[in-house]
Amino acid sequence: MASIEITDNTVVRALIRKGTNADREAITLASGELGFATDTGRVFVGNGTDQGGTADGDYLVVGNKYLGEVGSFAGANALPGDTFKFNGQLYARKTDYSGSVADATGYNLLGTAITAGNGIDITSETISVKIDSGGSLEFDTDGALTVGTITLNDLPSFDSNSLLGNFTGGSAKPQIVQVAANSIMGRTSTTTLGSVTYDDVLFNTDGTGRPTGKPTVSGLTITELGGTGTAALVANSDGTLERSEDATGSTGETIYTQFARFPRPYQLFGTTGPTTTPNINGYQLTGNGSLTDIDPWTTSGISKPAGVKGVLVFGTLDMTVWPTGGNTRGSGPDNWQSRNGITLFGTTGTLATSFQPIFSGGSGEEDKGREELASGSSEALITLDSDGNFKIGCLANQDGNTVNSGVIWRFKLYLVGYAL
Repeated sequence: MASIEITDNTVVRALIRKGTNADREAITLASGELGFATDTGRVFVGNGTDQGGTADGDYLVVGNKYLGEVGSFAGANALPGDTFKFNGQLYARKTDYSGSVADATGYNLLGTAITAGNGIDITSETISVKIDSGGSLEFDTDGALTVGTITLNDLPSFDSNSLLGNFTGGSAKPQIVQVAANSIMGRTSTTTLGSVTYDDVLFNTDGTGRPTGKPTVSGLTITELGGTGTAALVANSDGTLERSEDATGSTGETIYTQFARFPRPYQLFGTTGPTTTPNINGYQLTGNGSLTDIDPWTTSGISKPAGVKGVLVFGTLDMTVWPTGGNTRGSGPDNWQSRNGITLFGTTGTLATSFQPIFSGGSGEEDKGREELASGSSEALITLDSDGNFKIGCLANQDGNTVNSGVIWRFKLYLVGYAL
């Protein structure tokens, strides 16, 4: 047998069978025989049985390849087990060559070739969802993504003076509507929810713009008009409504809006019989303007009405006794034709701050030897102080001179009504 001697300097080159891939598909390589496809760069090992170009023959390729991203299935030229990327998917050629080489039926889908985008995180071969740290999204105990707590800070910015809601006539996604100046959010009978002016509220609730469209309001509470008890409403010079108890005129005068009269009078001052006793709060005053306190409610036994600002009183000279302290010529006026005058008044403080006349009257002697004649009575409205009380006093003169502090007058005073 011929032999070759190989020494230390001998170079041996081993070549394998080669040809085009088409040549390979037409033959069957011997068992252990290697074949190189010069046009595809692939190496195969034969088994002596399976011809190239068949599923079993091509499966004898030495090593599989990743073919990269291809433009079509047919253009991949993939052998059994070769992988490639196409349209974002990762494929492998079926080892049994089933299906068509030109479409997905001839390939196994291995997975999706992805790149992590917004909201996706790939770490240590694990794909997870990125969520915000504010708590609006969270995972429940089963690992499901759920909506957590959403705070006002999580919402987008709105325009000034605007609201978020459904402002249509049906089901719709939320919208943002701005409320105009001097307007409220609401709707009339002919509009959807939106910005409504006060004029629309007052004059156009039925969409006609006529006075018939004015709204009917029940159970309305206006806190600015609150107070003690019931009071009438009045409009001040600015057209603003206010309680009558708070209303005053331009010069500080009290404005009354309601009056009530009792079915009978209640005596507040004077004797209750033919003598000076018994009496109520006294029976006489000196004509020098000194004051006596009157509590009309305690004296009369009537509960003070809520919001009361004044009382109606009737005053008269006491005709059961002589009003100036005398009943004959000798103890009457100083001389015949002498005259004494009186003005009874009410006040809430002093004469300098409040003077409210009740009536004026007088007494005198028409002729020598005759009894004194007296007359004087009237009804008046007296303003009360903050406690619901007032004071009374009288001013008197004699024969037209200045106030006479020595003249004592006797009279009676009655409560006949009140004012709010």
